[in-house]
Amino acid sequence: MRLISGEKILLESDNGEAILTSHRVRFEAKKWGRAHLISIMLEELCSCEIRYASKPVLLILAALSVIGGIASKSYDGLILGIIISLILAVTFFLSRRQIISLASGSATIKLRTTRMGLEAAKQFIDQVEEAKSQRYVLRTHQ
Repeated sequence: MRLISGEKILLESDNGEAILTSHRVRFEAKKWGRAHLISIMLEELCSCEIRYASKPVLLILAALSVIGGIASKSYDGLILGIIISLILAVTFFLSRRQIISLASGSATIKLRTTRMGLEAAKQFIDQVEEAKSQRYVLRTHQ
């Protein structure tokens, strides 16, 4: 990414796909013959969102599988119940999603945050809002 005059990089994701600068937020990904680039100037940024989704019903089904295995009163039933519950529990943990969305009037950057906790995601949003605020203050005092 070529920086604009006076622009500084404030934050960069571990994989280098998302970059927050003093002037803009940029997302660039290249995978298997595909490329995706979205750049939003901070002045145009309208909203920031953190969305978390999981499927807790899978944990309920896992617990029911163990209970069913115990209720079967057979060793094979218990083992089957435990195997099914482990599969459901692993599926639950693999299906959890947290996405940070940064939107302008015409584009939205969606960042999957697989290893980022909720507090770290909030800190990222705070940094984006702080950068936008500083940009606004600079423009109004020129």
